[in-house]
Amino acid sequence: MKKEKIKGIIILAVAVIFSIFIFSAEPGETEKSSSLSLYEAGAESMESMEFAESLPEQRAEEVPVETAGEGKIYVHVCGQVNSPGVYELEPGTRAFQAVDVAGGVTAEANASAINMASELADGSMLYVPAIGELDIPEGAEGIASEQTQGGRDLININTATKEQLMELSGIGESKAESIIAYREEKGGFKTCEELKQVSGIGDGIYEKLKSSICVN
Repeated sequence: MKKEKIKGIIILAVAVIFSIFIFSAEPGETEKSSSLSLYEAGAESMESMEFAESLPEQRAEEVPVETAGEGKIYVHVCGQVNSPGVYELEPGTRAFQAVDVAGGVTAEANASAINMASELADGSMLYVPAIGELDIPEGAEGIASEQTQGGRDLININTATKEQLMELSGIGESKAESIIAYREEKGGFKTCEELKQVSGIGDGIYEKLKSSICVN
């Protein structure tokens, strides 16, 4: 009985000593573990910095800058058109095409004062005057220019009114109306000789009036 009591005391003492050892060891182990974690984190950070420095320097790629509206022209279409404004058009656009883009001419427009076959330039202004209007803005394109031959004024068949066309030799009211209808359908005459394409105008009439006309 006495031996069992002593054995129990010894076991209890060993258990207490073991417990003390365990509890005293945990803070140290924890500190050691924390120190190790900090070391590992620092090492990883250094490795990341060294890797970043070892990467080759990359140059920014040069991106070509496209010019706005490249390959286009800008024309100010104004005056007696239904939708005046600045329009982006294709190079080589003719006056009649620009007028169409701007919604066509108004009822008050004097379309005959415009050379509808004229080619428009970038940055130009196409002005459609009203009937009877004489004050044309400076720099406006498409306005028929005065041309003379032998001291006589030439009649521009692309811009002339019916009355002006009727002043030509062999051209009456019916043929004048046919000329206007043709140029509106075709967008104007490219050459004077094209006038022979109009119904009722043959070589004979053309020979009589060719010295009195122009197309620009």
